[in-house]
Amino acid sequence: MMLYLLKSALLLALLYGCFALLLSRETFHRLNRLALLCVLVASVVLPAVQISLEMPDFWGFLDARDLYVEANVTTALPGIPDTISDHATLPVTDKAEQESDFRNEMMLFLRCLYVAGLLVSLSLFFVQMFRLMRDIRGGVHTKDEAGNTVVIHAGDFAPYSFLHYIFINASDYETLRRPILAHEQAHIRLCHTFDLLLFEVVKAIQWFNPFVYLLGRDLKAVHEYEADNAVLNFGIDAKTYQLLLVTKAVGARLQTVCNNLSHHSLKKRIKMMQKNKSDRWLMGKVLVLPALMAMAVVAFAK
Repeated sequence: MMLYLLKSALLLALLYGCFALLLSRETFHRLNRLALLCVLVASVVLPAVQISLEMPDFWGFLDARDLYVEANVTTALPGIPDTISDHATLPVTDKAEQESDFRNEMMLFLRCLYVAGLLVSLSLFFVQMFRLMRDIRGGVHTKDEAGNTVVIHAGDFAPYSFLHYIFINASDYETLRRPILAHEQAHIRLCHTFDLLLFEVVKAIQWFNPFVYLLGRDLKAVHEYEADNAVLNFGIDAKTYQLLLVTKAVGARLQTVCNNLSHHSLKKRIKMMQKNKSDRWLMGKVLVLPALMAMAVVAFAK
């Protein structure tokens, strides 16, 4: 188990590092989203794939020949016993026993530490889900034109969405309904919630890996870039929408498992909206990821 976790963490770090270096600054938001999801899945699945590479018969023949020659030479030498007992054992020293005990204790400590971190991660996730269920049951419910459930709450918080629910405060619903709903409807239409749920599973498994948190940050950023583009394509003025983002950037309550209007860096989002589209031939850089995955399968083989 510990070896699997180590392989999984190293693979995620390698694949994410290549993504951050090659693709994170490009405007291929859909491709970048797919690449990050593939990194998440590959980091969990590929280390569990065990491929055995059998030794060719040619090398087995050479080993058998060497053993035959060595046996004949040993038998021909005077003063050397013909056979050595298969059950002969070397004496075990106290130092060796102490080292073995220390290794066992360290492995037990690491397993306990990992399980504790896993339980904490799962507990935080379930706390968020409990809060979401509470938010869904409270407030005033209505439907938007796309059939999503809009939950209107009192208070001041940044709008967010989860599955087909959109959470918004009463003031925003009265004055800024159109751009906010367009943004959150884009999150729902593009099924971003399922990406975040997958990320939460991998994060719980690899809670000790700092790269998984960086990947989650970039995945949420790509979600916001996709939603921002959808809002602008909806016909909302870019300047008006950017002013809305600035206004909502001070939202106090954020749900990490939800899509939030002002979750990611505001400066990066505005720059991405103003950035020229990347050349399509640059999409070829994504082929580095499957090549690395194939190399990982070979590296993990027995």
